[in-house]
Amino acid sequence: MFTPTGRPSCLLIFILVAVKTVETSSDFCNVTRSTKKVVPTCPDSLDKWNEASKRKNCTQYASQCSEPEKLEYHCVINPFINETLEVCAYGQYIISGKMKFL
Repeated sequence: MFTPTGRPSCLLIFILVAVKTVETSSDFCNVTRSTKKVVPTCPDSLDKWNEASKRKNCTQYASQCSEPEKLEYHCVINPFINETLEVCAYGQYIISGKMKFL
């Protein structure tokens, strides 16, 4: 886009760079919500965790994420503390008991 003087608009260039930065440095994958499943309990041992992770097979969704290598199996309690959920998501710190994908 050009200004009336025929020069490129710096504002447009800045907006395009800002949007691209947000796209590529996300800490959230859009596929995460679709992988959420209520389960009776979370695994209580490493063997059970590995078994649940293998069953969930998060790698099948990884290609839909901007950073596929970061997608991993999680089992967490929901914000209302009345359900446990399995989900494929990026690893993240939980602050105030809330995760972005729930």
